[in-house]
Amino acid sequence: MAKPISVLMTTEGTYPFFEGGVSTWCDVLIREMPDIQFELLSMVAQPGLKPRYTLPTNVKHCAAMPLWGTGGVNELRSEIGTRKLHRMRSGINDSVMKSDFEKPFKMLLKGLLEDKPDFFKLKEALRILVRFFQKHDYDKVFRHPLTWEIFKNQIDDISPILKEQFPEAWPPSLSDVIEALRLLYRWLTPLALPVPQADLVHASAAGLSSLPGIIAKLEHGTPLLLTEHGVYLRERLLYWAKEDLKPFIKFFLGRVTHRLVELSYEMSDIIAPVANWNARWEQHLGADVERIRPIANGIDPNRFSPQPMPDRSVPTLVWVGRIDPLKDVVTLIEAMALVKKAIPNVSLLIYGKAPVGNEAYNQLCLDRQQELGLEETIKFMGFAQSPEHAYAKGHVVVLSSISEALPFSLIEAMFCGRPVVGTDVGGVPEVVGKAGLVVMPRDHKAMAEACIELLSDLSHCEVLGERAREHALEKFTLKRCIDSYAETYQQLALQKHKVAEMPTVDNRGSEKKLKGFAFPKLAFNGVFNSLSVNLKED
Repeated sequence: MAKPISVLMTTEGTYPFFEGGVSTWCDVLIREMPDIQFELLSMVAQPGLKPRYTLPTNVKHCAAMPLWGTGGVNELRSEIGTRKLHRMRSGINDSVMKSDFEKPFKMLLKGLLEDKPDFFKLKEALRILVRFFQKHDYDKVFRHPLTWEIFKNQIDDISPILKEQFPEAWPPSLSDVIEALRLLYRWLTPLALPVPQADLVHASAAGLSSLPGIIAKLEHGTPLLLTEHGVYLRERLLYWAKEDLKPFIKFFLGRVTHRLVELSYEMSDIIAPVANWNARWEQHLGADVERIRPIANGIDPNRFSPQPMPDRSVPTLVWVGRIDPLKDVVTLIEAMALVKKAIPNVSLLIYGKAPVGNEAYNQLCLDRQQELGLEETIKFMGFAQSPEHAYAKGHVVVLSSISEALPFSLIEAMFCGRPVVGTDVGGVPEVVGKAGLVVMPRDHKAMAEACIELLSDLSHCEVLGERAREHALEKFTLKRCIDSYAETYQQLALQKHKVAEMPTVDNRGSEKKLKGFAFPKLAFNGVFNSLSVNLKED
């Protein structure tokens, strides 16, 4: 019997610890591929999180990698005993730092911060540093005076870039530079932790969550598959733009993230965006067009089946998602004030809740609802346990986001036979087709006009709903999605095995098998013992 394909899936702030579209995609993909053995490595903000999903039986391990909220990386490595930790720490001295650490760390910083990076040198720096941290304590290295000197000098070296391109960020204060090094220390945590071996790594986003996959490819030649739901760099920049951060920190966050995204594209064997719109962004950011193969999200048409329209006495809109600034619920609320003037008995049902950290935005939405006197018009319904039932309560499903990939909510609604109104972001126009209306984002007047147009003719809504399901059946079935990923997994797993069996010649002239460096099993298990969640836990 053939050994099942093993996949290491990496996530960031999503599955299985947070709900949302990416988490839904992860959960469905894993469940629909029971013959594949998955391991999960989830980058999260803090330790102690509990899974929000009951993990499928083909998930063999699930590890959280908290980048914050710990006293150091050693808290994540219970397999390192006292003796080994002592050796790793005692081996760090000025001589070792100068001879083994200084050059690759300088190469890394240059690659991350300068305008035109040499990706060969950047990859080589990462490879050397990964092996350096296998022998030396990551936390102590970052506390060594030489690390600070190298970092501070590199910031000085990029002063012409800052002065010319980001004058508001120059000169950075001492506290700015300290904070930047602290950020880098946290972000590079994967360099100090063993990456589980698998036939391939499937990263659910570019940037931080692809870093373990990059390391696995550098160390073991493991193929890397990258799926982009949104455009990671774009969404990060949108988020930081509204944050109250010092100019230098915004520059540093943006520059390092930009470089990690470019490196993710550089190292990925296949890039599988969920929408053609994403693919255009990826090409713009330097991805090789030959490696881009879009795979659209898929929905089970049996679960999301056509539902009768509700009573026409109350024209009803439905919104399903998470309460988040990127979803721009405030614009939708403002649009409803105009819709109500045209259709006084209109209703909007908002299904969703604010994740941790979005409490202020949730309150902003409630305040705006009250300011506009829409308490009876707009109802906040909470999280939709069964979204298909939520869609059935409306005549039209609406989406007001300022950034999207290929939104599940619209596809699900269309399978349920509902016309949709969406914003012209990401893959939304690809989803909507001729089954609804698309308006510009952040335009509450255009949103209101589109909603009024559809709700004013509920008979036409039914026609559009039938058209919506036909379009969804043609483009967005779950089978089509799963078949595409299964084929991709097979291709990459075969590629890994061919590389592993490739003969080479050692320096004595004898033929040998090319093997990847393998971490000791005890060390591997120890990492998962320290990071793992209980797979039987709800």
